[in-house]
Amino acid sequence: MLAKGNNSIHGSSLIRQSGGNIVTCAGNPVVLIPSTEYAIERMEHLYGDESHGYNPLVQSQRIVFVNEHPLYNILTKEVLCDVQGFFKFDNIADGTFYVVSEVIWTVGKVEYQGGHIMQEVVLEGGESKEIVLAP
Repeated sequence: MLAKGNNSIHGSSLIRQSGGNIVTCAGNPVVLIPSTEYAIERMEHLYGDESHGYNPLVQSQRIVFVNEHPLYNILTKEVLCDVQGFFKFDNIADGTFYVVSEVIWTVGKVEYQGGHIMQEVVLEGGESKEIVLAP
């Protein structure tokens, strides 16, 4: 999983607000997580599904995972979304991965809205996949 490959994932992450405005992941992290037994269980717990999901801030509680698998954080890669809400992961090995993005904004002085978006991506043989993360 740590080996370099010739696959890539590029895309964007966004949420359309109820008024029609679009908020992107600009400046926020996007994480690439290899699919392991622990990662599958974690995605199912956080998103209710292992292939895609949205976890809104207003409905989520702060979840703390105890006894986290020691390799979970070591195997992840993280990039920041650019100013337009685009991200790219290069040199990825063949396999199944989760892409997780954060799209959060403030309303007023202290109210945070938005949430986290997850999608499973399968790569093999030098693929370049474009994805759009949206609820």
